[in-house]
Amino acid sequence: MNPDVWSENARLNTAEDAKAIIARAVAHMPLNVDLWMHATQLEDEDDRKRQVLRKALEKIPSSVRLWKALVDLSSETDAKVLLARATECCPQHVDLWLALARLETKENARVVLNKARETLPLEPLVWIAAAKLEEASEANDATVAGDSASVDTATSDQVDAKSLVGKIIERAVKSLANKGVSIDREFWLKEAETAERSGHPKTCFEIVRVTVGKNVEDEDRKRTWISDAGECIARESFHTARSIYKMCTLTFPGKKSVWIAAAELERVAGDSHAMDAVLKKAVKYCPTAVVLWLMAAKELWVRGNVHGARAVLEEAFVANPDSEDVWLAAFKLEFEQRQPERARVLLLKAREKANEAGSSVGERVYVKAAVVEREVGDLNAERAILKEGLTVHPGSDKLWLMLGQLERQAGDVERARETYAKATRRCPSCVFLWLEFAMLETSQGNHAKTKAVLEQARLRVAAAVSSDGGNSSNSSSNNSPMAQLWLPPPRPGPGGAAC
Repeated sequence: MNPDVWSENARLNTAEDAKAIIARAVAHMPLNVDLWMHATQLEDEDDRKRQVLRKALEKIPSSVRLWKALVDLSSETDAKVLLARATECCPQHVDLWLALARLETKENARVVLNKARETLPLEPLVWIAAAKLEEASEANDATVAGDSASVDTATSDQVDAKSLVGKIIERAVKSLANKGVSIDREFWLKEAETAERSGHPKTCFEIVRVTVGKNVEDEDRKRTWISDAGECIARESFHTARSIYKMCTLTFPGKKSVWIAAAELERVAGDSHAMDAVLKKAVKYCPTAVVLWLMAAKELWVRGNVHGARAVLEEAFVANPDSEDVWLAAFKLEFEQRQPERARVLLLKAREKANEAGSSVGERVYVKAAVVEREVGDLNAERAILKEGLTVHPGSDKLWLMLGQLERQAGDVERARETYAKATRRCPSCVFLWLEFAMLETSQGNHAKTKAVLEQARLRVAAAVSSDGGNSSNSSSNNSPMAQLWLPPPRPGPGGAAC
């Protein structure tokens, strides 16, 4: 007989007739779970539903579906009794064992899980449940003892070797492997995410610690782990990703890319204090990685902790005394804080240190130093810095532009003309220098000279682009700087062209 026919017949009749129809159906097919569930759904009161389910279980005691439905309709006390009986009738179904363990006290839950482990020796979920139980117990003991100094395992410096949670996961993997169970790291990492979502961060970390390296070649670990963490972040499983990065940093403490990724995780997760902690450890293990120092300083600065940012940069100076990036970061901090004197001193020290070492600083240092003097209005000091910079970097178009603009601002047309003439000889491919030169002549009414400058610019720039193989950014589209050389002579705007 087809149970679907009975169900459809019941659906087409009134509620009372439907009950009678399903009653006859289960009498003919007492082992059909769907019909018993249909009979349950036809009842309005929970007591009646429970009666139907109990009758069903008398006929089909091995049906997990019926046991779960009855447990869902029962009180916690009755559910314990029912689940105890269910595990006897359906011992191979791990969900029933886990449900019973969740309802029991700590000690009784351990007994239940031990029985489950004996019954299902190849089931990893039983071990994971035992780890979660132990974590909850440790957290409760810590709360009772008033231990408020507990540290998140995934962000602490060391792995807690005394943690029973970790020992349970280690024993689980070893036991399962000895019994021939393949350790599927994908499965275990998903269980780590499940543990995180259920509020068991220590279990999550220990699963990652023990299994993340399984079946991964040594040379592939860093790439694989970072990829795993990225997938966890995409699913907003931040603690699982944090745990993976913890293993990365423990295994590869000298790799700055790992620390950067770990810090970016905390930024995405919105935990600024954790990010500070990660970067503090990062610069400890990678003191010459300037980017880590700069990240640490910037994070403090954007949160308004200027003194903290200064302190980080001072430490960075000690670890990287010759790093131009650190000097420029410190300059930017002081300049943005409207401390031009501090900014000026920093760049002066950078130049002095380079001179003492017999080397030279990059053009950026001279550009920033000139900007400071322009900000305070000291044109003579700005001119001196720009000329000093051009002796070191004679091919810097930025420095030539700034010097030419300075002379125009000072009203010294001859000096400006001489500056642009020298600049275009030194940097013939810089279109902006030619345009500034042409604009200067236009401002003086020298239209013939403007035309001559532009004609010379077209030839010189084209020759420079040709010698560069046509790869210059000046030679691309109609909106490129070079295209402007073919437009009508430029008219001077207020303040001249930007540098």
